[in-house]
Amino acid sequence: GMVCSGMFVGLFMNSKLYNGTFDWGLSFEQVCLCFAVPAVLMVPLSGLLVHEPRAIRDDGTSQLKFSEYCVMCWELLKSK
Repeated sequence: GMVCSGMFVGLFMNSKLYNGTFDWGLSFEQVCLCFAVPAVLMVPLSGLLVHEPRAIRDDGTSQLKFSEYCVMCWELLKSK
C-alpha cells in the first residue's frame, strides 16, 4: 500500500506546478480525491462482505448484553 501510494504521488505530482519534470500532472485536490474514493468505498464493503460467526455463550444465548460488553472493554483497557 505505501509503495503504491508513494509511486502514485511521485508519478502524478511530478508536474511543473511542483517543480517536477512532467508537463502534465494532477493537482493536490485530485490526488486527495483519488485516495479518498477507495477509503470511502471500504466502509460499505466491509459492512457487507466481512462475516463473523456468532459466539455461543455457556448459557446457550448468542447475544452479549451491553453491560457485559462495557465490563469486558473496561477490563481490556485496564490491562494495557
